[in-house]
Amino acid sequence: MKIDALISIRFLTSEEGGRKSSIQADKYGCPIMVDDRGFDCQFVLTHSMCFELGESYKIPVKLLNLDRALEHLKEETKISVWEGKIIGVGEVVKIL
Repeated sequence: MKIDALISIRFLTSEEGGRKSSIQADKYGCPIMVDDRGFDCQFVLTHSMCFELGESYKIPVKLLNLDRALEHLKEETKISVWEGKIIGVGEVVKIL
């Protein structure tokens, strides 16, 4: 799968309003939010990963509607990760 961007995300703890448990997955998809706009993405993982709450990760992503997303996503754009609520915050590190 082609990587479109690299994002840096800190997953919120349960106390901060994030998930109740870590994310254990070999593939994971979610919207990246910029203000009130959501852009579906797939984390590009080469093996099963565990994303712990309260920790930060640099994650390669595939944007499912690249042209539309690139109108709003630039390097250093502040983003959040959405799963029915905000579960992580960060920024775009690089557009590839």
